[in-house]
Parts: sequence; structure tokens; C-alpha cells
Amino acid sequence: MPSPRRFIRLTLPLLGWQLRPELSSCLSSSLSQLRSLAMRYGINKAQTAIDTFERHIPSFAEGIHALVRWVSEALHAKTDDLELQQWVVELLLPWAYWHQQADKTRQK
Repeated sequence: MPSPRRFIRLTLPLLGWQLRPELSSCLSSSLSQLRSLAMRYGINKAQTAIDTFERHIPSFAEGIHALVRWVSEALHAKTDDLELQQWVVELLLPWAYWHQQADKTRQK
């Protein structure tokens, strides 16, 4: 039997933020694939984890939206350079955020 990883394709863009509507839309395809695998392989725990993760998507998006808004407002107060603001919000901030999340995961 082939490995389940072979069938999963992540379709999220690598850069930038996905806010509430986009995040839900982007993740729904991947969650659908994960549900299918969980049902196919009879993994009830996986199905529960997938359902829990899906219920948390709106709160993830709200938190990300608040962070982006706060950083954008702080940047606007410090500089009028729109290219710099865009670079920080779309490239630096996601990179820093995900590195922090990875560090938290490694520490657990």
C-alpha cells in the first residue's frame, strides 16, 4: 500500500499572509484530502484532529489579521516608504512568525 504522504499536495502560497476568507479556502482542499486519507486508512484519531484544526481556522485567521494590522499601523507611524512597509508585512513578518512557531514546536 502506498504511503499516505504521496497523495497530499499542499496548495498554500509560500509567501505572504492568508487572511480569513483566503485561509479557509486554501486549507479546505488540503483538509478534504486529509479526511479522505483518514477514512481510507481507518484512523479515527486523525479525523478528530482534522475536525479540531478546521474549527480553529477562523481564530487563527483572526489572530493573523490582528498581527498584520498592528504591524502595518506601527510601520505606517515610523515610515512612509510603502515598499519597505510591504516588504516587512509580506515577507519579513511571515518568516519571523513561522520561525517562532517552529521554535515553539521544537521546545514541546
